[in-house]
Amino acid sequence: MVKRRSIALWIFDRWHLQRKPLWTARAARVLLLTWITSAVSISTATAANEEAPWVPPSARAEAGISDGEPRLRGRLLIDANRSTLDTVRIGVLFDLDPGWHMYWRNPGDSGIATQLEINVPGAEIGPIEWPVPTTFDEGDGVIITYGYQDRVLLMNELRLDPDYQGPRPISVTARVLICKTECIPASFSVSRSLTDALVNAPENARITSLFEASEQALPVAPSTLGVEPEILYSQSGLRPGDSFDAGLAIRSCVDVEPCTRWELDARGGGFFPETESPIRIQSTGLIFTMDGPPDAVLDLIGEVDPEIEPAQAPSGRDPPWTQSGVLTLRDETGRVKGIRIDVPIPLVATDTSVTSFGAHWRSAAGASLNPPDVGLLEAALLALLGGLILNLMPCVLPILAIKVFAVTEFSGQTRRALANQGLAYMGGILVSMLALAGAVVSLRTLGTQVGWGFQFQSPLFICLIAILLISFALNLFGVFEISGPGGRALSWGQEGTKGRRSFFEGLLAVALATPCSAPFLGTAVGFAFASSPAVILVIFVAVGIGLGMPFLIVSLIPGAARMLPKPGPWMNILRGFLGFSLLATVVWLLWLIGSRSGTDGLLALIILLLAVSFSLFLYGAIQTRSSGPIRILIVLVWLAAAIVGAQWTTDLIERSEPTDTGTQSTKADEWAAWSPTAVDVALSEGQTVFVVFSADWCITCQVNERFVLAQEEIRSAFERLNVQVLKADWTERDERIRSELARFGRAGVPLYLVYDPAAPGTPTRLPELLSIDEVLEALPVNRPPER
Repeated sequence: MVKRRSIALWIFDRWHLQRKPLWTARAARVLLLTWITSAVSISTATAANEEAPWVPPSARAEAGISDGEPRLRGRLLIDANRSTLDTVRIGVLFDLDPGWHMYWRNPGDSGIATQLEINVPGAEIGPIEWPVPTTFDEGDGVIITYGYQDRVLLMNELRLDPDYQGPRPISVTARVLICKTECIPASFSVSRSLTDALVNAPENARITSLFEASEQALPVAPSTLGVEPEILYSQSGLRPGDSFDAGLAIRSCVDVEPCTRWELDARGGGFFPETESPIRIQSTGLIFTMDGPPDAVLDLIGEVDPEIEPAQAPSGRDPPWTQSGVLTLRDETGRVKGIRIDVPIPLVATDTSVTSFGAHWRSAAGASLNPPDVGLLEAALLALLGGLILNLMPCVLPILAIKVFAVTEFSGQTRRALANQGLAYMGGILVSMLALAGAVVSLRTLGTQVGWGFQFQSPLFICLIAILLISFALNLFGVFEISGPGGRALSWGQEGTKGRRSFFEGLLAVALATPCSAPFLGTAVGFAFASSPAVILVIFVAVGIGLGMPFLIVSLIPGAARMLPKPGPWMNILRGFLGFSLLATVVWLLWLIGSRSGTDGLLALIILLLAVSFSLFLYGAIQTRSSGPIRILIVLVWLAAAIVGAQWTTDLIERSEPTDTGTQSTKADEWAAWSPTAVDVALSEGQTVFVVFSADWCITCQVNERFVLAQEEIRSAFERLNVQVLKADWTERDERIRSELARFGRAGVPLYLVYDPAAPGTPTRLPELLSIDEVLEALPVNRPPER
């Protein structure tokens, strides 16, 4: 249809220009153009293309074929109204199909920058003028790219040689990578006569408006807007290989009258590095407000290439290392503007000692995060109840089963011995909870905000827990026994060992409980993380008391042991079953590592656990034939080797790339990645949005996704009611997700939000444990799908 229109106009123009007065030809041409435009408006894609201004057939092209349709259209435009004898503005107008995007001058983590090859005789061609891009989350949010969607005009300025007398044909070859769920390399060539365009260019006003709109989208110098940027760093210097946090702030109304107040804007990304650099800086998309100047900070994360050295810095700069980029601002009317800035990089040598300041803009904002609407006493009671319920969660069941086994031995012990075991178990839990609370407070003091279960975001922690669990399982299998410092092999039935075992089991119970969330626990912990250090300690101790209370109560009740079966040979069989329950937990940890690092990381952890098992087997073989000091030395060497092995395995895991193992059976891989922009876009299109805050290590999350959200009844309702499901994956540390959880009064996952486009500012929050009826009742009804 587009070709017919082009040929018809070309023939009509030639006939009228030769036989009719110029004004008659133009009037007739407008009538013909109107008729053709109306005729092709029945096609949505073609109609969208017709909104672009008219250009000669040689100046327009289509490319990027997918499913038999072109996804990209290009037109070569010339702004005759703004041209002079010396300069001419030209541009390529790119129109992309909905959902497709192309890339900026710096494509980001992936993609290819758009390239234009321009040839104009007798003219000097200026650089491409790039409008401010937007951010795209690709690869389930792991890959951040920069580019454009819908429509963009890339301009160049031509400086004409006045002495050149020949014709000036313009030819442009565009090479573009366009992406949706797939990526397609696209290229096209367009051309036209510069002389003809300047003498007889239709729709000049419309073309000029496109150029003016693109010009308004170009970044400007900070002084143009009267702003002054400022950079904050989490440390005094950046060494090769360092990961760091940074914050961008601005001061408005600097040497400009009248004053327009500008604020940071992160809706489209916030900060865009203009070129690839050995110092990689990326916006988290979060803005933190502070009490004093600067009053707002755009949060950044970055890392320095370990191979770069300060001696390689460009000369003639002060400081020698800078990262140029575009920072987006918004004024009081909502107008968005970009400023081009040079971010100074305090790069220092590898062996330089640096001072850590922490991301203090985050810690300053921590107190302003939204805590749940409860008081301290209520939060402590909820923490106590949540700790009690944690005993029923899958995370703690292996340890709980071992404690049930221990209770069966009560019949042969005194009440004092039983009470000591209960108190030892509670002591281990409280020591772990206090250590966990201390870690949270220390990290927050350093400017790093964390959430419930944050330690499972560390591969090193997972490796160490796997070593402990497999060691404990081998102990249950009788491969070795826990020995006291006196050198005597201590068995199950000895009272001193039981106290030590109970204390150790308390430590392990807390380590395994943190991936789980229970009713009441999310509100209590959310209150703690948004409060002072003292409140954090109180709430964590309350959770620990609730977690250890059942076993403590049983150990203190007179005659409780007489209600249980008598000890006997059957206990050896039960002991083996409990060992296998711990091995099942190790399998879960192996799955966590495999899902984040692929087969290489999984194999590394399996090798480490095999080495640990073999070393414990050898220790068990010589245990009874060695003296106490020798055994202590062996244990210390074993601990050091285990820690070194765990660190080596962690390094390998972090260097490994995840692979698609096909283990996901919940269709969660079909969910789009969450971002604040993704929520806004879906709501603007009239869609209900269901946001899933989850993590692979969160067992409660996995249960909800597999046994509720994966059910056909839920999936059919999502499709029928036009629900966009977005997943915020917190398996690895993501400051955007942590901050969003805190905004809703939560310190950890899971969290489920339902956004209604009719009331986008007040999403419905669902409980930690989902049911099919609760999910269906939360969805807005009678909303026909958008087509």
